[in-house]
Amino acid sequence: AVDSLTASADYRMQLYMGDIDYKCAIVCNDHLTLNFVSGARYAHLDQDLLTTFQVAGTTTVDSHISFDGMGPRLGLEGNYKMKCGIFGYANGMVDLLVGQFRGSAEQRNVFIGLVGDSSITANRLVPVLEMEIGAGWQGPQGRLRASAGYYVASWHNTMTITSLHSGIGNVNFTTNGNNFRDTMVFDGVVLKFEFRF
Repeated sequence: AVDSLTASADYRMQLYMGDIDYKCAIVCNDHLTLNFVSGARYAHLDQDLLTTFQVAGTTTVDSHISFDGMGPRLGLEGNYKMKCGIFGYANGMVDLLVGQFRGSAEQRNVFIGLVGDSSITANRLVPVLEMEIGAGWQGPQGRLRASAGYYVASWHNTMTITSLHSGIGNVNFTTNGNNFRDTMVFDGVVLKFEFRF
């Protein structure tokens, strides 16, 4: 087309978490250690999306969501020791984060200027389900440890860029179909190098 139909998007996400945990051994012998874990977590999450459409002039949509929350966490972690310092491990946690989502979306056109501007603030209870499983090696005294595993975390009752734009686009703020709620899943390989004292 003469008016150049192109689009681009830049999506960025940052997640910061801090935990304070207390562990109590339920089972502890030469091979198996099973701990009950309780504590607290603080989490900060940022989501940013900048989209640019070049259709009869440049139009940009700039979207941002931030979340700050904290709350209790409970779970179990197990460690099974084998020969030559080799061990396997698994843990599962439940976090209940109480916090606030702040979302905004702004659309601008090079000729018109500001086309639309929307924002929302929502206080939420965000349940987080976490699981990690893997294997590793530890030194003779157990002070040096290296391990690799796979981590999955499911964040429920969250606000995402998708749910933000869906709610704004449908102008629907109350029904369960488009009330700015979504689920986010974080997963990936985890590598750990530890010195314990």
